[in-house]
Amino acid sequence: MKWYESSIRKILSNEKYKAEALLQKTYTVDFLSKKHVVNDSDVPQYYIENSHPAIIDKDTWEAVQLETVRRKVFMKHRIKTLDYVSDELAFTGKVICGKYGHVYGRKVWNSTNEGLKRKIWQCNNKYIAKGVINCENDHIDEKVLRRVFTQAIQSYRKQGILFKEMAVQKYLI
Repeated sequence: MKWYESSIRKILSNEKYKAEALLQKTYTVDFLSKKHVVNDSDVPQYYIENSHPAIIDKDTWEAVQLETVRRKVFMKHRIKTLDYVSDELAFTGKVICGKYGHVYGRKVWNSTNEGLKRKIWQCNNKYIAKGVINCENDHIDEKVLRRVFTQAIQSYRKQGILFKEMAVQKYLI
């Protein structure tokens, strides 16, 4: 069986998978046509905890909700989606320009000389038109970015900070 991202997203956003149920999310307005509408407080809703066995533990489900909020925050930086993030583009949506608040994008500086060919990250608002510089912030070499990221992770591990605790603390402050 193939798992699709949309199916997983529905599972991770539906409270039923953590053994809880919100009743009357929709209701029938016409029993003859069987037309259903979303309940916008038109009729009472009921929330039931521990209504059935959980598939996802509550802590994991809550962590996913925090991550969903975190990703939505990045959408304000003019990112359309984070679905295309891969190992090759792991920093997509995570490096933000301090001047304009735009995300940094990955660019490849090609050259016939392999020693000059580089992968860099620069503000996506750097050039508003061909040859017209809008943002003076420097680009970041991808090798440097990876090294700094690795050093930061190692520093957190040495301090004994758990990533889940970091995520929770970030949203509680």
